[in-house]
Amino acid sequence: MEIAEIAQQAADILDAYGWCKGSLEDEDGAHCLAGAVNVAKYGHWDWHGLYLPGLGPDSQPEFRALAEVIVEQFPERFPESAGGAAWQAEHPANVVVRFNNHEDTTGDDVRMVLGKLAAG
Repeated sequence: MEIAEIAQQAADILDAYGWCKGSLEDEDGAHCLAGAVNVAKYGHWDWHGLYLPGLGPDSQPEFRALAEVIVEQFPERFPESAGGAAWQAEHPANVVVRFNNHEDTTGDDVRMVLGKLAAG
């Protein structure tokens, strides 16, 4: 499945079930950004292969693409003091999680990021 398709399906999942912070899936069935991407790609919100070298979320191209859009659109949320570009490149899934859970992030911000990826 292409990144644009995953992004569109993740946006559809958020529209259908809701968006949340602090959990891949909350008790009401809402998903965070990473949880919605996991559901779109794997059919389940869990971190697939998180503890297997080369298979965790940091190795997944959709998380790399999301991190790039996030840092481009919201650079103020990722200053050099937050690890800088090298850290962000090595830990894209963490960028996605930190963005989702940032105090200023809204569901509209998350949907905008997914929309940019879905548009290609």
